[in-house]
Amino acid sequence: MEVVRLGDKSIKIRSKNATIVVDPSTKTDADVIVIMTSGIDISFVQTAKLIIQGAGEYEVMGVAIKAEQQGSGLWVSVMDDPYKILICLSTNVGKATEEEGYDALVVKATDLVQKDLLASFAQKVCIVFGSSEFLPTGDVKVFARVNIKKLEEVAGSIVVLGKE
Repeated sequence: MEVVRLGDKSIKIRSKNATIVVDPSTKTDADVIVIMTSGIDISFVQTAKLIIQGAGEYEVMGVAIKAEQQGSGLWVSVMDDPYKILICLSTNVGKATEEEGYDALVVKATDLVQKDLLASFAQKVCIVFGSSEFLPTGDVKVFARVNIKKLEEVAGSIVVLGKE
């Protein structure tokens, strides 16, 4: 499973079975589109088997996706055996850091992200994307993509998805 930066506010998750795009901001092809925040224009989505805009449990091409409403946005769990990632908004990161059993926590920065809170996440890696004014700085790694299969490169780190 690979998490790739598409733009400041959008990512693509490539698993062995499906492609998932979160909050698309440009023309894109994907098996699944996930809309985590309001105001996202999906009219330019080229193809999609499923568009998730609310809570529910889904399965597409062998990938299990569970979306829950958390505050003003979604909390999305993506499971493609053997990998499992949790995607949330920065406004919900406090609760997300308490979750266990995930290979990665992916945070969309919709307000200032507290780096010390991310550091408390007990999972293997924390990946942050969003507007640059909200992203953590300092002791973080910056990559345009993160391969969940190769976590040893980023294990225990906070990774900002940005331009390398």
